[in-house]
Amino acid sequence: MTTAEIGALTAGYERAAMRAEAEFGPRSRALYFVTFMTTLAAFDGYARDLFDHGLPSSAAGPLFHRLLQRLDALFTILSSGTAPASRLVGMARIAGSSTPVYRYDAEVYRREMPGVAEAIAADVVTLDGTGPPELPSGLYLYCLAPSGALRVYARPLTAAEVLHGARAGEHTVKHPVLAEPDGLRVACAGELYVAAAGGRVIGAIGTRASGHYRPPAATAPALRASLQRVFRLPSERVFLVAE
Repeated sequence: MTTAEIGALTAGYERAAMRAEAEFGPRSRALYFVTFMTTLAAFDGYARDLFDHGLPSSAAGPLFHRLLQRLDALFTILSSGTAPASRLVGMARIAGSSTPVYRYDAEVYRREMPGVAEAIAADVVTLDGTGPPELPSGLYLYCLAPSGALRVYARPLTAAEVLHGARAGEHTVKHPVLAEPDGLRVACAGELYVAAAGGRVIGAIGTRASGHYRPPAATAPALRASLQRVFRLPSERVFLVAE
């Protein structure tokens, strides 16, 4: 990213953040949304400078890391809330360590999400590290299966969907739908942003933003290990929100 592009991104964020904070408060989802979307834009520039163009450093780096730190704090505040409709049902071995596994309430699933899994089946991909992870740059919903594979709704989310939920025709796509093949069980779930160039993923950011599962920080190591393995990325190219 050029200095001018970084300046414009910074100024735009400061204006939007001030407005969100003034209207909705310093611990609001509006401020989180503004910070989240700007963090992704800064990360995209940072990843392309370092990992695609091969530059020794990126001027977008300081902005990205500053935004990520603020995003961590906001996520931690907002993720403490009501209990999810999921419960701890066991442990899995992912990347050689024990990982908690959560299962969504099957009765709630049948009542609230009928037919959604079938409607989106063609757009769900399973990434287990055995094939090329072909995802274009964008933000996606994912769940981490107890096996360590990633199940991704492979249609990039729009800004409106980040706020109001992913759509597939008349259906709203939610994390339990992605977890249906695994008996509604996950080792983690949230949003996944990938920066891609030249047909390969060059960097990734994962979150634990799932209101249905609310995976705790204890699931982060398994998510990091899966992102590194599936996308064949070194640790310095993978970032997690509130790791």
